[in-house]
Amino acid sequence: ESPHPKYGGTIYHLETNVKEHPGGLRDLHVLPWLGLLGVRNGGAPDDRNLRDAREFLLTVRTALHRNSGRDNNLLSFEAQETLSADPAAWMREYFRHAREVFRALGHALHKAEISGSGLLSQFRERRARLSNHEFTISHERLLLREPGLFETDAGAPMRLLQFAARHNVRLAEDTEKKLQKALALFQRQAEPWRAWKELLSLRGCASAFRALHEAGLMAALIPEWERIDALVTRDFYHRYTVDEHTIVALENLDALAEAGGDPVKQRFSALLWEAQDAALLRLALLLHDIGKGGGSGEHAQESVAIAAKVLDRLNAPAADRETVTF
Repeated sequence: ESPHPKYGGTIYHLETNVKEHPGGLRDLHVLPWLGLLGVRNGGAPDDRNLRDAREFLLTVRTALHRNSGRDNNLLSFEAQETLSADPAAWMREYFRHAREVFRALGHALHKAEISGSGLLSQFRERRARLSNHEFTISHERLLLREPGLFETDAGAPMRLLQFAARHNVRLAEDTEKKLQKALALFQRQAEPWRAWKELLSLRGCASAFRALHEAGLMAALIPEWERIDALVTRDFYHRYTVDEHTIVALENLDALAEAGGDPVKQRFSALLWEAQDAALLRLALLLHDIGKGGGSGEHAQESVAIAAKVLDRLNAPAADRETVTF
């Protein structure tokens, strides 16, 4: 049984457990075990990123044990300060290594599932009925029907994200690789604001951003995202890194649509439905902390300035720009 749900299924905890949390050593150990079970590239021994991650994580765990004199795997704020003179920057490096492990394990487990013939695999394959002429779903992963689609159509990457948002589906490994090679297409879309508004109008758009986030490709959609990628804010008001905090906030916003019998959620759900344009609300939330990481200390005003640049680049109408920056 996977321990990931116990930890929210995210690697980006500010005080993380180097052994137990997603992207940690337990995940790293599963990879060669899958390789022994015959999963192709399960152990990924030739992956330089994984080798670097393995060395980093093992070094961290060894240092934690030496410093505490016991089997201690928690990277608390105090432990981070002991291990680095610049703990925030050092933890950013940790999260990027953990992301490589987390992605590799997800892809390996997917390969293990599709190589089997169990009932779960057969059930998930029924999702292929949701396919269209451009994209298809196989074993809960999104694939391109035409391998060269991104090479000929600048609007295809955004349509792929819209499809992922509608069906809450993650990207296949091959799709991630093709998308990574097509990064420049994000900046050459015809009528970019129309495509963005369509994506942001979808209640499941957070799942599309999550898929990009897990692949380390959010900066391809919004170059300024690099400022907050795996960025650590060391305080007791946040549980996650700035990028993860932003994605989780979007997911929680969408979750308000199904408030159930919770009176607090019902109250905020009613407020959400009063919003005249949910797409603009989601974009404002996506950009609300993007000014962090600049070193000025005035991240709110910096976020507004960056949001204005993003909106200019997307050719957003003046009224929409005013609403988002407000």
